[in-house]
Amino acid sequence: MIPTTGPFAVPRALRVPRVPRLISVVPSTRKVVTGLLSLIIFVAGVMTGEAVLNLFIAVVVSGMEDELRALRAEVSALRQR
Repeated sequence: MIPTTGPFAVPRALRVPRVPRLISVVPSTRKVVTGLLSLIIFVAGVMTGEAVLNLFIAVVVSGMEDELRALRAEVSALRQR
């Protein structure tokens, strides 16, 4: 680990903005970064859709507790025969 104190702390902190400048200069790197950012947005959308679907399923199942309990009782009665 490089310490952030001392005489070289300010030049070390100024190195951080070099990365976006490098990305904007090289066209192939810009395409890669643009693709990765769009992929992150797509994955976030898919995860949001799955979360909404899971929430819907949880609400539907919690509203059907009585029906599920009766169905389990019928199944266990049929198994006992």
